[in-house]
Amino acid sequence: MSNIYILIFSAWLFLVSAILAYLIFFLKNLFPHKQRGIKHALDEIFGRQEKNRAQFDHLQKELNEEKKRGVKKLARYGFVRFNPFERVGGEQSYCFALMDGAGDGVVMTFLFTREGMRVYMKQVEGGKGKESELSQEEKKAVVKAGVM
Repeated sequence: MSNIYILIFSAWLFLVSAILAYLIFFLKNLFPHKQRGIKHALDEIFGRQEKNRAQFDHLQKELNEEKKRGVKKLARYGFVRFNPFERVGGEQSYCFALMDGAGDGVVMTFLFTREGMRVYMKQVEGGKGKESELSQEEKKAVVKAGVM
């Protein structure tokens, strides 16, 4: 009977030893390049987290600055075809508005006649002509650009 107890105790001791060996192997492989322990590894991870936070804050500032500059970029456009004269058909003339987010930009009008083509440009501020009034077609192009 005592041999059975010794056998059971030996099997239990072997099982506990195997589990302990596995845990030691696992913990050593958890941080293979750092032999200083888990405290050092956690300090390194938290240090990286602080660095990442600083980089994130820097990128957030750059993004906000880019958004402010992006308002002044000519990124919106509107295109309108029209027929300015009754005898010339096919809506060959057109207006092209190139605007930024603040409603500033230019409107280019291309008029096709029998004699040739004429190009007119008008500066736009706040969705309205700066030096002269916009025509109906030019206003439509500005509206299509999403400004008014």
